[in-house]
Amino acid sequence: MTTGLVEPARSLGRRIRGCQARDVTRRNKRRGLPRQPLPRYRRRMKRSFPAVAGVLLLAASALRAEAPRPELLLVGGGLRVCGSMASEACTEAHFPDSARQAPASYRLDREGIAAATDPALWGEAPAALRELVRRLLDAAQLKFGAKPLREASLRDWLGTRCVEPDRVDRWRRCRSGEIAPWSKLLDDEQFAVLAALEQPDLDADGKRRREWVRLQATVDPAGPEILRAFVAAARSRSGDARPRIAVVTAASIDPFAAVVFYLAAFDAAGAEAQWWPLDAATALLGADDRDCSALEDARRRALRLPNRARVYPDLAAAQASACRTGLDALPAQVHGVFFGGGDQWRLRRALFDGDAPRPALVALRAAFARGELVVGGTSAGMAVQSDRPMPTSGDAASAWAAAPVAAPPPEYGCRRAGRCAGGVDESALTFWPAGGFGLVEGAVFDTHFSERGRPARLARFLAAGNATIAFGADENTALHLVADAGAWRVDVLGAGGVWALEPHAGSTAQWRASYLRPGAKLRWLEAGLQPAVEAECPHWPAPERAARTRRRADPAAADQARAAMTLLAQSASEVVVSAAGRTLRLSRTAASRRCGDTAAASSLLGIDFRIE
Repeated sequence: MTTGLVEPARSLGRRIRGCQARDVTRRNKRRGLPRQPLPRYRRRMKRSFPAVAGVLLLAASALRAEAPRPELLLVGGGLRVCGSMASEACTEAHFPDSARQAPASYRLDREGIAAATDPALWGEAPAALRELVRRLLDAAQLKFGAKPLREASLRDWLGTRCVEPDRVDRWRRCRSGEIAPWSKLLDDEQFAVLAALEQPDLDADGKRRREWVRLQATVDPAGPEILRAFVAAARSRSGDARPRIAVVTAASIDPFAAVVFYLAAFDAAGAEAQWWPLDAATALLGADDRDCSALEDARRRALRLPNRARVYPDLAAAQASACRTGLDALPAQVHGVFFGGGDQWRLRRALFDGDAPRPALVALRAAFARGELVVGGTSAGMAVQSDRPMPTSGDAASAWAAAPVAAPPPEYGCRRAGRCAGGVDESALTFWPAGGFGLVEGAVFDTHFSERGRPARLARFLAAGNATIAFGADENTALHLVADAGAWRVDVLGAGGVWALEPHAGSTAQWRASYLRPGAKLRWLEAGLQPAVEAECPHWPAPERAARTRRRADPAAADQARAAMTLLAQSASEVVVSAAGRTLRLSRTAASRRCGDTAAASSLLGIDFRIE
């Protein structure tokens, strides 16, 4: 390595000496002096060579020291940016006519009804229920004909009508206590029916209208800041070129719906974005000798998702093309991979065969470990990065009521439909012991944290496995992790904060909690989360006379834990949030620290966190 660096320095020294020698020769010729350079000048150049070589060696050492490291930027969901489909996030919403997308439109025609009742779409659902829905759709066609309908109108009619058992042309409002056939469907089944009836949104030229994004017109700067930070991390691996970023939308109930948004957002942030069209349908086809012409059928079977080639013809063609050329090698060709939101179990189905990683995930893990690409994600795209265990489902109230269950997530809508498998309610707290992508050993990730009151949920997941730390990010807020000499550098950016929970002496009811605000600079070591700069985070023990604050509010409700941390940062030594027999106790200890000049923006470390 050193030899390769010294040789160019010697060549540079020879060129410098040659140029200077020619300059001196010309000057001496004009003055009538000897043509050769002065011996004194040769000695000076000889002395200067080690300095030139030393500078180059130091520069090379610096480059080696800044070699790319494993890096993640994970968002707690709610990533808000201005777009043609999110004008409420815009300071001004002026978009070209081509971006004037209409709300989703549905039509009850024979082709759509046949697609909606295709047995391949219904899996293990009762055949009698499928037949009942077919009759309901036939009745709806008699009512509405082929005119286009908005989703709300169609759902309202389907959800309140029953059909007579012996006549298809007779329908009525369901009687009191009578369950409409539509309500007996799981959420995925309802979406499948609507997807079969959906119409493409085309402009006057017959082209699909596309979503536009304007980062500079976003009301809250946090979302654009996060996107640009991810692109900057990818650019550190691409040099001066626009970094290539791959976007994965497999977590969505419809992987096609958000593709254009992510591509437009990253393009506006300065990247060259492309879709990595992995999903459970491509996984169903397998990695070897896959029949890519069977994608439409695979979508029906694996995703309960018909009619995508008609609604998104360009994206369906792009997925088929990627299927034919190969989907597994992309991590070696990009500088970043970003996973969109939805349901982390869908992402897991796309990249695992049981608990065995598929080749695409193997390639992603290898490129990440070498530091060749940065990994990001929002909502489910953050949760799926968990090591062991991976959260799969559960609301905040369930986290207080019972320990989590090791299981796939329940089917959403199963309580309404009376079809919850194994008696596991759709609100039950569930996790997968084998974990998710596991890019950060020992870490569990949760999302929508303060907004959905999830501190107890995160604590339960941490206690359920062998993780050494659990992070929970607020919405529109990103956790930034960079590997650094056997540890991880930790910082936060965005609008809210990031929670961190660490085990406390083997207890299952007590943890060490931290709330990290934007600007916090920390290190996660084997000994736990520590300040990167000690002077910026002095010890901040509780006062001798305890200043306690009690709040009569549901600790599972939104923002209660965040409000409690704010009170601790201001003056309280202990905050207790309790209601209906549930209690969350947050206390300052002798090991507590506060980082920041003002209470409103301070990060708190080492807070005693108890569930009682």
